[in-house]
Amino acid sequence: YPIIQALAQGLDIRLNQRVTKIARQFNGVTVTTEDGTSYSADACIITVPLGVLKANIIKFEPELPSWKSSAIADLGVGIENKIAMHFDTVFWPNVEVLGMVGPTPKACGYFL
Repeated sequence: YPIIQALAQGLDIRLNQRVTKIARQFNGVTVTTEDGTSYSADACIITVPLGVLKANIIKFEPELPSWKSSAIADLGVGIENKIAMHFDTVFWPNVEVLGMVGPTPKACGYFL
C-alpha cells in the first residue's frame, strides 16, 4: 500500500489498541486504552466497528451530540459474506453491476 504508507509517513499510528475513552479538550485530544495508557495528540481518527459504538464501549468526553448518538442507534448491523471468483472467459453482459433477485427483499445479492 504505497499511497497509504506515503500519507502516513511521520505519523504516530497505533493499531490494535482497545480504546476505552476519548476526551477532547480545547487544544487536542487524549485517548485512553484498556491498559490505562493515555495518548495525547492534536487529533485522532477512530476506525471501530459500528457494534462498538452501539455498545458504548468507548466513553466520549464531551458526550457525542444527540443527533450522532441517534444516528448510531438507528443504524443496523449485519453479516455480509464476500466471495471472489475468477472465470476463464467473460459470459455476462458488459455492465458495471450484476444483481440477483431473491425470494425475499432481504435475500438479494449484488455482483461487482
